Amino acid sequence: METRSRSFVGATITLHGLTHALVDTASICLYFTILRLGVFDDPMTVFFLYGIFAFAMQSPLGFLADWFNRPVLTAACGCLLVALAPFFLTVPLLALLVVGIGNALYHLGGGMITLSLSRGRASLSGVFVAPGTFGVAFGTVLGMKSIQPTLFFAALFAVTLATILLAGRSIWRVTTVSQHNNVQKISPAIFYGAMIFLCGTVLLRSTVGQLSSEAAKSMMPWFYAVPVAVFAGKFCGGFLADRFGWHRLTLFAILVSAPFLCVVRICPPAALVGFFLFSMSMSVTLAAMSNLLPASPGFAFGLTALCLAVGAFAALQIPSTDRAIFLLTVLSASLFYFGIRCYNNMVSTDNKSS
Repeated sequence: METRSRSFVGATITLHGLTHALVDTASICLYFTILRLGVFDDPMTVFFLYGIFAFAMQSPLGFLADWFNRPVLTAACGCLLVALAPFFLTVPLLALLVVGIGNALYHLGGGMITLSLSRGRASLSGVFVAPGTFGVAFGTVLGMKSIQPTLFFAALFAVTLATILLAGRSIWRVTTVSQHNNVQKISPAIFYGAMIFLCGTVLLRSTVGQLSSEAAKSMMPWFYAVPVAVFAGKFCGGFLADRFGWHRLTLFAILVSAPFLCVVRICPPAALVGFFLFSMSMSVTLAAMSNLLPASPGFAFGLTALCLAVGAFAALQIPSTDRAIFLLTVLSASLFYFGIRCYNNMVSTDNKSS
């Protein structure tokens, strides 16, 4: 892949980040619309199905997306499916399937473009992923206000789709990022160790996030500031980690966030600091896993989404207590420590995360 100007890279990833927010807004709005229809006896059924379609399916779909290697087309198809999903509301399960798969495809297409243009760095991953936080928040508000996501969202996606196709003409295909991260050949044990520890970090981050969100519902009106704190953490985390070191900065952020996340109920402003710090690890784990799988950016992105789904499902079996949040956060930091240590043994000296 030829060298891209910084302005081109920044504008492209920013565009996909904004579209990410729109995709999540429409998807979550439709999710709540399906909940209101009451066709499923248990609301948790909708939660599980959406988690499987939109997140868990990103792993196998990512494998196919890498083989197809048309990330712009993948993202465009995802946009179209999300836009069409409301027209299937007469069959709620089909609408949920269409919006979930569409959401997954857009994440994969945009993620592949982002990881390819990032050249192994963590900073730009946050630019793409962070806006989704606002998308989920806006979609929740719209969905709970009974706003139907039909022609309005379809019109927005028509404009978005055209923009993606125009902006993506010069990145119709992506190449691997192996030429940028200098991954060395080393024992399979270290490679799989890095993957397992990093996947565990993502899984526990999802579990802690789910538990903390449940606790945060009691911190009105500060609750509405939580998406801002999470967005800021995801957005800034990669830039700060690239500047000060993936290992030191991110490990420090996770550990320091633990006590702050435990005071949600008694000191909401301090809890916001915890949400910010804890979210900073997202871009680093995504970039590290992508660098470990340089020829498979779609699968790498999808694997993190699968871990998020498993972590969210696991949170349903764990009480949302301060002790559980603290212990799981510390465990997440421990897994990150070992994961990045293994990772550092696989990259050349000039690209170590220090």
